[in-house]
Amino acid sequence: MNEEDVFRKKQPPTFGLFETGATLRDTGMAQADAHAATRWKALAAEAIAWCARNHDDFTTDDVWAFLAESGQDIMETERNPSAMGPAMRRAASAGRIVKVGTVRPSTRPSQHCQEIRVWKSA
Repeated sequence: MNEEDVFRKKQPPTFGLFETGATLRDTGMAQADAHAATRWKALAAEAIAWCARNHDDFTTDDVWAFLAESGQDIMETERNPSAMGPAMRRAASAGRIVKVGTVRPSTRPSQHCQEIRVWKSA
């Protein structure tokens, strides 16, 4: 084994030479969106619009809280946390919401205080 082979063995796997973090993120978001129920997407869009109208700024925690409190009968099979990102991205692309440029800790226990983006109405 020559020196170059030894060097290669010590390198961590690249998991796809040309895949970047952004590519992996976008692929994951596309898959989550493709597997989300149409009804869920509509309810999420309504919740995002409500939050944009009724809060100076908001996070996805507020969107989830609205969905939970609105009395919408979201079946567990339709609830898709991974599809919230694409729903927010769709609202931003449509010019309904914009990033504030800050983050705050999530209040949802399942998120373990993960920092999440803050949005406001456009």
